Parts: sequence; structure tokens; C-alpha cells
Amino acid sequence: MNKSLYFSHDYTASDDVKILFLRQSLGMEGVGIFWYVIERLAQAGGLLPLKIIPVLSMQMQVTETKVQAVVQTFDLFEIDNESFFSRRLNETLNLRKTLQDAGVRGAAKRWGAPSTQTKIKLD
Repeated sequence: MNKSLYFSHDYTASDDVKILFLRQSLGMEGVGIFWYVIERLAQAGGLLPLKIIPVLSMQMQVTETKVQAVVQTFDLFEIDNESFFSRRLNETLNLRKTLQDAGVRGAAKRWGAPSTQTKIKLD
């Protein structure tokens, strides 16, 4: 089964006060850093260690100071011990998981339990 690599994106995100302060300080480069970090968080299941910041900065070819600022300064991410996450992204990921699980249960209810496949021996 092909998993879609998609998460919802509020089309008014650029009007958020936190993003406006980010843009005022780091320009659109800061916005790009923010969305890159959000994408990496989504791929990682919603949580990344703070020690990954140098790797992210290398991947984006920006300074580590800028990535640290985006993650730690503008109140865009929650920091928990040595990790960080986006509350909004995690809500989206949890909703998607809930809907996916409901779909699996609905399909099982409609079609019954999947039959076991018989192996065919080819000589």
C-alpha cells in the first residue's frame, strides 16, 4: 500500500502572528526553515531531538543559529527535555491516524477478515 506523504497546511499560516515575527526577523528564509522543519517532524512521527539542529542546518545550507532561532525563539515549537515538536502538527497527525484506523475497521467490517493466502509451490 502506498502511503501518502501529506499533511494539511492552513492556508492562513502566513498571517499567524508568530510567523509574522519570524518573517520580520529572518525574512522568507525563516519561513522556509520553519516549513522544512515541519516536514522533517512529520516524517519523524512528530518529534525530533534538539541535537538534530546541526544536521537540519546542513541539509538546508543555512546557519545553525538560524535553525535554532526558528525552533527555540518564536514559540512555534514546544520543547520537551531534549526534543521538540509542533502541537498543531501532532494534532493533524493524530487525526489522520484516527481516520486511517477507522477506515481499516470499516473495511474489515464490510469485507470481513482478510482470508489467509494459500501458497502455491512452483517447481
